[in-house]
Amino acid sequence: AGQSGISRKTALQWIGCSVALAIAFYAHAIAAFVAVLFGLWILLAVVFRLLPWNFLWQALIAGVLFGLLIVPGFLPFFWHLDHTLGENFWIPDPSFDYVYSQMAAVYAYPKWGKLLVAALLVWGLWSMRRRPLICLLLAFIIIGFPLMVLLFSFSKPIFITRVISWSGFVSVLVLAAGLMNLQKTLRWACVFLLLTSQAVALINFYPATPERSPYEPFEEAFSDFDPGRDTLVLGNQMLEPALRWYFPQIFRGDSYGFLYGDRNRHSASIIDRAFRSEFVLNAEADHIQLSDGQLFVFQEAEISEPVSSEMNQVQQALDVVIGGYPKIAGETRGRFRLDIYKVE
Repeated sequence: AGQSGISRKTALQWIGCSVALAIAFYAHAIAAFVAVLFGLWILLAVVFRLLPWNFLWQALIAGVLFGLLIVPGFLPFFWHLDHTLGENFWIPDPSFDYVYSQMAAVYAYPKWGKLLVAALLVWGLWSMRRRPLICLLLAFIIIGFPLMVLLFSFSKPIFITRVISWSGFVSVLVLAAGLMNLQKTLRWACVFLLLTSQAVALINFYPATPERSPYEPFEEAFSDFDPGRDTLVLGNQMLEPALRWYFPQIFRGDSYGFLYGDRNRHSASIIDRAFRSEFVLNAEADHIQLSDGQLFVFQEAEISEPVSSEMNQVQQALDVVIGGYPKIAGETRGRFRLDIYKVE
């Protein structure tokens, strides 16, 4: 290529960058923030003459390619933004305590371990000061990414650990750079302290006694379920994946599921394909036809606001299904409740 052109190798690198960002976007839409930060990094790097001007127009072309690749994901992205992350989304509004707890959860070390990690991060960035381009990019991802998500969270509550942990992945590079730029004895001392703090965190993470599945107490009741005669109704269809893992036989017969706030859902939704149970609108509860046998109603026993009002709507729908059938068994264990009725 000529001096004003672009080499084949460079073109392939930009295409690879666009494709990688697009794949990350489809993995989690929060990658859109990474793309924005990457663009800001290039702009600042060009302004401060860390990168040549032709790098900027190459990045713009790659950005257009990235935009074209993610067009199919726009519809579910904006639907999720407007509906799932709506007024009743379960994540609390950002506060200092909440933000600190989420950030601290990325490094689940004891307090002295967190101080060590913070010191190594600062030292790692400082040790790369002679490579300002790389240092600026890492600072953007580790510091700028959480800050950008936090600012966005004031309009849409998305500041959660699984989002902020993305910057934690990149910070490993900074930790490694900081360790490599320490004197040998001090380096191995820091490595030992990091491993020790990780071991302490793991020991505290695992429970002292084996945890029981919250569905285990219902094993005896579900053992009497006859797929040929009995019917299963879920107060929340989202309970199905875990429940089906433990009791696959109860989904071999007739099974139905409701959802809280089903006004944002219809029976043709593509997510239905992931479930064995048939999704039912609250208003169409009377359409469920029961066989002569037993009716198993499995639901969450109690949910706090803001979902509880929508839970009441589901309960009204369940009352329609139950009708006047006599209750022959019922128990509440933890956060779940199972009621069994005789269909006559």
